[in-house]
Amino acid sequence: MPVLPQVAYAVSEQLFAVVPAALCVAACWDLPGASRRALIILLATFACLLVASGVACAALRLPSMTLMLPLCLFAVVALKLLSGLSLGPFAMLVATGGFIETAVSYLAIVVDAFVVGDSLSETYLAWPGMATSWALGVACLLGLWRFFRHRMPELLGSKAAGAQFWRLAWVVPALPCAMFVIFTPLETSTLLVRRVGASAAVAVLSSAVLVALYETLLWRMAHQSAELQLATERLHRAELLATQQRGLERRMAQARAARHDLRHHWQTVAALLEAGDVAGARAYVSDREGDRALVEPLRYCENAAVNAVLGYYLGQAIELGAQVDARVNLPATLPQGDGNAVVVLGNLLENAVLALADVPPAERVIKVRANLLEAGDMLVCVDNACATPVVRAADGSFVSTRHEGPAVGTASVRMTAEALGGEARFECDGPTFRASVLLGVAREGRDV
Repeated sequence: MPVLPQVAYAVSEQLFAVVPAALCVAACWDLPGASRRALIILLATFACLLVASGVACAALRLPSMTLMLPLCLFAVVALKLLSGLSLGPFAMLVATGGFIETAVSYLAIVVDAFVVGDSLSETYLAWPGMATSWALGVACLLGLWRFFRHRMPELLGSKAAGAQFWRLAWVVPALPCAMFVIFTPLETSTLLVRRVGASAAVAVLSSAVLVALYETLLWRMAHQSAELQLATERLHRAELLATQQRGLERRMAQARAARHDLRHHWQTVAALLEAGDVAGARAYVSDREGDRALVEPLRYCENAAVNAVLGYYLGQAIELGAQVDARVNLPATLPQGDGNAVVVLGNLLENAVLALADVPPAERVIKVRANLLEAGDMLVCVDNACATPVVRAADGSFVSTRHEGPAVGTASVRMTAEALGGEARFECDGPTFRASVLLGVAREGRDV
């Protein structure tokens, strides 16, 4: 083969590895810990190194795998660092990309055997095989782009799949990939036997169908799990909003009753003073200080929705005899949206009141702080006494102490915070549970 076509051929053979690499980069594109700019630089660097590797292989007459394997290993390690994925999901992603490359390459060898025939080379693919590999590669890139770009991240980030699942899940696409590498004939002329070539083609196509069905099934399971979790979050949010409404109605009824009773109290005090019974008037006023309608604040902040949910849950804490320290400085209009603030405070306060019920009366303490920062972000902190130690699952989420499975409240708070570009931290320091939540400013596409 002349030098120039040989170089072009070798570069083309090496550059095919960009196809599965591009699909893997697409899967990492929207991951929280990944930098899009770094991913683009990695893909461009990998492509340039493959071109240089092709030139070197052509000049030194080396098999393409001699330099391609170290370059692929470099790309895998770099992508692992950039993606932020744990080892199990990342192994699944890489095994899927490797399966695509090896399956297409193996099928290209089979096509060469059928088309070229006796002039088949033992060292290089012929141009029919190379054309086949690129045609199939472009078809895979176009046909699988949507799956890798949108569905693969959902699969890799599924909360339903634990660490034990990911230890074995990647084996399914990796096993046929390894088989193609191991059983690729060193003497490709053996594929000239029609039965051998046909069997190889059937094996490749069957493996591709099985891997596609396997990963589609896994995605469907992950998608349904995410939908179930979202439905649970929405139901919990609806319950919180209903709680807010009940709290608001109760506070309004208390206010009406307090205004009605206040007139009678003033009349009684006035009558005692007119009779000269100052001591009796003082005693009467002192007795009224214990009335919950007079002790419980009617207004914690300017925001009506937040005020209602604070009144509802802090009212329950007061009924439990807890020491309540609430300093909430929120305006009537919140940049995060009233619904997001109510969901966060409602979940935190609901958990806090439930925890206080298990604490001895003398130790029941709850502290609430909520303020807007200069940039418009909201900082919410809730500290409460707790008697039951918190339990975390393997993925770091909390396990509910009230029912089986994960804790819905803290998961909802974390999801709301992350959707608004913030974060949620939960700590248990001895007998005190501390929750700190930062909510960013709601923007289009970020409000939940």
